[in-house]
Amino acid sequence: LGSHGRGGIMLWLTARSGDVFFYAHMRGYAAGIRVGRQVRAGEAVAYVGNTGNARGGPCHVHFEWHPRGGAPADPFRLLRSIR
Repeated sequence: LGSHGRGGIMLWLTARSGDVFFYAHMRGYAAGIRVGRQVRAGEAVAYVGNTGNARGGPCHVHFEWHPRGGAPADPFRLLRSIR
């Protein structure tokens, strides 16, 4: 969890596989979300917003997928597979 700089209110999730998922510009966190808490697929973790350098613009989420915690990769294939 974090709130600073260009990303505004941010959230990082780490999967058992080591993949990291990053969300930025959120409006706030869902109730009960805290550092170290395990979450399940489909559970609300935060709410879309326009914080950080997105302030004043349309609400949206900046989403990144970092396979095994490395460099960001295009998440299209991953997201399409869970559709």
